[in-house]
Amino acid sequence: MAHQNQQSRYGNISAELNYCREVRNLLSHNPKLKEGYLVKPSDAMLETLRSTISRIENAPLALNAGIGIGKVFWREMEDGVRPAMIEMVEKSYTHVPILDDGRVVGVFSENTLLSCLIAEEIFEISDDTRFSDIGGHLPLEAHTSESFRFVSKLTTVGDAASLFSSAQRKADRIGMMFVTEDGRPSQRILGIVTPWDISAYL
Repeated sequence: MAHQNQQSRYGNISAELNYCREVRNLLSHNPKLKEGYLVKPSDAMLETLRSTISRIENAPLALNAGIGIGKVFWREMEDGVRPAMIEMVEKSYTHVPILDDGRVVGVFSENTLLSCLIAEEIFEISDDTRFSDIGGHLPLEAHTSESFRFVSKLTTVGDAASLFSSAQRKADRIGMMFVTEDGRPSQRILGIVTPWDISAYL
């Protein structure tokens, strides 16, 4: 479905490139018939090729489909858990990145609470509970039912869609992607991209 949506939004690039490839093969292997060229690229075909190259070179970026850091709902380790949970419910947020100086140190989600309950047997979130109190359940590797990715700011919508789809085929659910300058986890995040962001954009 995502592939079909990409075709409807950006055009069937693969079909256009296949057409150009067939013409190139004819010109390469059978350039002439007697004194004339067997095939001569038309102006329309050359324009199609130029247009296709332009669309590839100017592909929309995943960050444009996602949420810039200025609009991301995030918290720090010493922030209260309960107020964050209330806002998550009110605004239907599923994940809250936990940042330190703009860098990801963990993620809080509904699954985090389940992990806490299992590990602690009895667990209470009071008004005094801080994210640091449940810090052992926040690191990205602590999330066993989902994973996370870091991608560069140059990652395109198509690249992100492929990453989400490839992970899904391997039964690996990506909760969200963090966009940084070069895709390194040590860098400050510029924004986030979720599967919903990409599907809605396409």
